[in-house]
Amino acid sequence: MGQPIIVDSLEPEIPAQIDGPHFSGMDIKSNSSGSIRFAGTNLAGVYNLDVPTQSNRVFAVNLFDKLESNIEPLREIKFASHQVETQQHDVKRANLPLWPFLVGLALFLACLEWLIYNRKMRI
Repeated sequence: MGQPIIVDSLEPEIPAQIDGPHFSGMDIKSNSSGSIRFAGTNLAGVYNLDVPTQSNRVFAVNLFDKLESNIEPLREIKFASHQVETQQHDVKRANLPLWPFLVGLALFLACLEWLIYNRKMRI
């Protein structure tokens, strides 16, 4: 059996329609918290949810293809003419935020200014 279709952030008790592989125009309604939960996804195909206040939402369900359901990273990818293998690299952090260094520099400068000010006041 497939995973349910869950749509949140809707108005409470709003009517909607859902179309599936072997049915059309099934009426459903959001609950009091404003979410729709449709658990009838036991058939492979495309499910279309039509909510009047929003644009149509389309959900694809494929229960039978193990390759499409497998989301694990592949070690090799086969193209038509050649095969590409993965490369092992250490994970490096990129796009470090600059603000912590600037805050540290500002704190250092404030402490340095305080020390210079106190030296002048002692003399």
